Amino acid sequence: MAKNQLMTCDIVGHEGRIYLYEVDGRKARDKAFENLQPGSDLYKIAQALEDNAYQIKVPLKWYCFGVLLHDVAKEGCGVLSLSYCQELGQQLKVNLSPKESLSAIKFLSFLNRLLFYPDSTAACDLVFVNIESLINILRDLLVFVYDAHSDAKYLLPDQKALVCKGHLSIEILRKASKSCNKISQAFPNFDKKLLGLFEYLLIAAQLDLLEKDTFFMPALLPIRDLSNINPYPSTTPLLLYFESAIPMGLFCAVIVHLLSHTKSPWKVVEESNFSNFFSLSRPGYLEGRLILVEQLDCIALYCKSANDYIPARDAVEEAVDVAMSKHKLSMCEKPKQGFYCPCGKGRHAAQVIWLIPQQRYILSCTIDEESQDIPNDCWKWLRKQKHDELQHLPEILDTKIASKVLLDKSEEIRNYFARDFSQIAEKLLQKEVITVSEKNSITDRNTGQSEYQRMDDLLKLVRDSVGVEASIFSIFVEILKEKGTLAAKKLAEGLTKRYDELSSDAILEPSSKRAKRCEQD
Repeated sequence: MAKNQLMTCDIVGHEGRIYLYEVDGRKARDKAFENLQPGSDLYKIAQALEDNAYQIKVPLKWYCFGVLLHDVAKEGCGVLSLSYCQELGQQLKVNLSPKESLSAIKFLSFLNRLLFYPDSTAACDLVFVNIESLINILRDLLVFVYDAHSDAKYLLPDQKALVCKGHLSIEILRKASKSCNKISQAFPNFDKKLLGLFEYLLIAAQLDLLEKDTFFMPALLPIRDLSNINPYPSTTPLLLYFESAIPMGLFCAVIVHLLSHTKSPWKVVEESNFSNFFSLSRPGYLEGRLILVEQLDCIALYCKSANDYIPARDAVEEAVDVAMSKHKLSMCEKPKQGFYCPCGKGRHAAQVIWLIPQQRYILSCTIDEESQDIPNDCWKWLRKQKHDELQHLPEILDTKIASKVLLDKSEEIRNYFARDFSQIAEKLLQKEVITVSEKNSITDRNTGQSEYQRMDDLLKLVRDSVGVEASIFSIFVEILKEKGTLAAKKLAEGLTKRYDELSSDAILEPSSKRAKRCEQD
């Protein structure tokens, strides 16, 4: 890359201009990275990394346990059984109990020192001590597909299904991945467990075909050129906008979740799919197809019929939430609704924002943050699904009010209910507000957190959930009331009262104006 090009590069998601520097990695052999001279490119890079670094304190015996696991894994395939890891923990001088070894493994997995998925029924007994052992299998599949694409017509049927349709079976997995075969020598049925793990991680969806154990892996499909894409020119797409670039793998995970829907799974329209462009149908739910397109910073939703806007939007937003949770992404990164900006400065997103004082929605340009009025054809994406009195009021208002109440009252809730965090977490799990892993993380006694810190973490999970579904606010209030004391009931009723006060401030548009706009739509 030429020097003048290097000085004009932008980092996506970074405010302002940041420079890229060309570095010759071969200099590492000559110890050029030691004693860096101030002002040099390498010095600037090292300084930036140091400024952004942070420390995580690890118990010494857990650190020693991690070193031991990596030393043992180097001698094999990089994967160890959970039971063997626990045996190794007991061999240390500090003699870790099986329970403490499990806590250490979970903690090291959180730090990405290894990979462990205790909630996966297929692979809960496997510890990927060498992270590359799992990544290499995915790499093998991608390389196999890439190498075989030009000769697809000469491939065997199962190989052609993988290359052209993304269909993966145990047989083709054995043919395509040497890394998988190496691990299978140490763990019988590893290939079957691996496909189950892919399903748990939303990497692959099991297909309802005559062939057993056949999975669909969207990431194996080719990429489509999206430079000029508009499948339904007469309609307006909804954008799920990420302030930074879309997290890697999230789009395909959303597709997998939709295809894995337990009650009424979506169907793939095979002849028009790519890893970044999907055409899906759901008979009995949508009139037509839903087309999902992955852009750099947003997922675009296209529907031909306006009647499909709300059910399609709700299904995809739910899939995004599930995929983000599965990939351990913070709900702070949750995408915002938006549309292509009408400002005329090129094709880019504009985020939908609710202005409380003016009681109306606007579009905020993601380039200069200038406000834009929402075009009439965008409103149909924003309404509620039910035809109630609030159908013309964007549904994000309820979630924002509920989240604000919980945030404002966090200190009071924490101070009074800190000792009850374990019981509250259990009840939230029963109500399906939090997951088993989230509940275990809160109640794990080995983390060294105080009751107040645990209650803070629990409140954050509740606020994140309320930000998705406002009705969870009422569920949480009822759980607080169940403590039974007068103080608990008064505090819970205070939450409801504050919610009502804020809701009453959000005055709806006059009915005549709402009716007029409805006629125009």
